[in-house]
Amino acid sequence: MFPPESDNPYMKIVAKNPVLGDIFRTHEYALSDYLLNGFPTFKRVLFFDDSVIHVNGVYENCSYDVCSVYIPSRYTFHLNMDHVDHHVDHRVDYSGNLYVKNIEDDDDFDLNSIAEDDGYRSNGLTKRFSTALEPLTILPSCLDRIYEWVDKSDHLKGRMVFFDWDYVLNQQNGFVIVKSSGDGSHFRLLHDTLLYLFGGEERLVAIQNLLQCLLDHKIDIFIITSNGNANPADREVRRRFVELLQLLFKYRYFNDARLIYVSERFYGTKYAAIGKFSNVPME
Repeated sequence: MFPPESDNPYMKIVAKNPVLGDIFRTHEYALSDYLLNGFPTFKRVLFFDDSVIHVNGVYENCSYDVCSVYIPSRYTFHLNMDHVDHHVDHRVDYSGNLYVKNIEDDDDFDLNSIAEDDGYRSNGLTKRFSTALEPLTILPSCLDRIYEWVDKSDHLKGRMVFFDWDYVLNQQNGFVIVKSSGDGSHFRLLHDTLLYLFGGEERLVAIQNLLQCLLDHKIDIFIITSNGNANPADREVRRRFVELLQLLFKYRYFNDARLIYVSERFYGTKYAAIGKFSNVPME
């Protein structure tokens, strides 16, 4: 079920810092419990990230109001995801995709170098796991359990969801903002960018439906990311990123204030940003 240690970056990290092994296992077991039983309905804030460091930081520093959820992007200790296609879904035809065409025609970029992981894709919120003890029993996805949390936590006031961008909402890690040629294809370019990042029409629609459900129930949504396209220092690139996200949200609700960029200069940590935006006191 597990890759050999030489191919597993988790094992390499843990070999250098054994404490991280406990952190990985703690949050994987928590995810297993959430997928088996649902997210706690007494918590009004959900936070999803593929970085166990960010997830653990929120877990340790934010109050009990926040449920911090780790979504493994490739390797696991406890959960089984052998049945998940980890790579590019070749059933999706990108031959006419304007985003892909623009990247392929640019001498400075190629799709694999942008992705950082040689074309590897993660399913993020829609990924399905099984446990090591019951590998044939496929658990609900985080997306499924969010719908359930929405229904069962409607007694709470001030509900919020914070999504990491890479490997969580979209199933890519890194992308380039492509400028429109100005020939009337701007909207299609934005749409094709989303299609590529989200792994095709089916998954894109599934995420859009989830976002619309959250908005219908008056749940605040933030995208919290360290992706450089969100950096306020480059206003034009950030503006185009927000424009892409507005299409993702079907031009409803989302604006610049909903995109939180985290770096050493901006907030420093995701738990600090979440504490500020959610008005959840730090412990």
